[in-house]
Amino acid sequence: MTVRPLRKKNKNQSYFSHEFIITNHGDIVSFVAMIIVMGLLYKGTHAVSSVFLFIQHNVTDEDNPQRAPVYSYGRSDFCVVFFYTLICIVAHAVLQEYVFDRFAKKLNLTKVRVCKFNESAHLTCFYAMSIFWGVYNIINESLIPSLSSLWEGYPHTLMPFWTKLFLIIQICYWLHDFPELYFQSVKKELLPPRILHASIFLISVSFAYIGGLSKLCIALLIIHYSTDIFLHAARALHLADYTKLASLGFTIWNILFLPIRMACIILPFLVLQ
Repeated sequence: MTVRPLRKKNKNQSYFSHEFIITNHGDIVSFVAMIIVMGLLYKGTHAVSSVFLFIQHNVTDEDNPQRAPVYSYGRSDFCVVFFYTLICIVAHAVLQEYVFDRFAKKLNLTKVRVCKFNESAHLTCFYAMSIFWGVYNIINESLIPSLSSLWEGYPHTLMPFWTKLFLIIQICYWLHDFPELYFQSVKKELLPPRILHASIFLISVSFAYIGGLSKLCIALLIIHYSTDIFLHAARALHLADYTKLASLGFTIWNILFLPIRMACIILPFLVLQ
C-alpha cells in the first residue's frame, strides 16, 4: 500500500503583502476613488467630496455673468490633484491589463523589454491625448490668438476651466508615474531615467501652473509631445518587431528633434526676456 505524501497547503497572499498590492492596485485605488465619489450622495460629506472632484478657486466676476468662468490656483488644488492622480493610476491599470499585457504576451519579450514597451506604449497614448486636448484648448478658448499673447498680460494667473484642468491632469499624470514604478515592479537599472524624466515634467508644469505661465506651458507641451510621440511610438513598435514602422518613426523623430528643441528654447526666451 502506497502512502501519498501530504501536500502543503498554499497560503493565501496577505492583504498587506507586496504581491497582493501590486496585483490588485487598480482595484484598491479605484475603491478609494469610488468612496470619494460616493461622498457626493450624502449631504454631510458632499462638501468634502466636492473639494476633491471639482475644479476649485473660481474667481469669475459675479457682476458679469456672461463672462466665461476663470480660475486661479490655491490650496484646494492639492485635493483635486490627489483625486485625479488616483484616476490616472486606475486608467493606467485598465490600459495595462486589457490592452498592453495581452499584446505583450504574444511578443515573448524579456522583463526589461516588457517594461520599456509598457512605458513607451503608455507615453504614446498620453502624448496623443495631450496634443489633441492642448490644441482643442487653444482653439476653443482662443487661448493663443497670436504669438505675442504668450507674453502679453503676464502673469497669466487666471485660467479658463479647460486650461486649468489640462494643467492639473498633466501634473497628476507625472505624479502618478512614481507609484507606478512600484506597481509595475520596474527593474532597478530602469528607475533613475524614469524618475528623472517624470521629475523634470512634474517640476516644470507645476512651476508654470503656479508662476502664471499657463499659455507658454501648454504651447511648449504640445510642441515637445509632438516629437516625443514619434520616439516612443517607434520604440514600442521596435520592441514589437514592427521594424519598418519603427524605422519610419525614428526617422521622423530625428528630423523634428532639432527644430522642435530650438523652438522650446526660443519661446521661453521671448516670453521671459
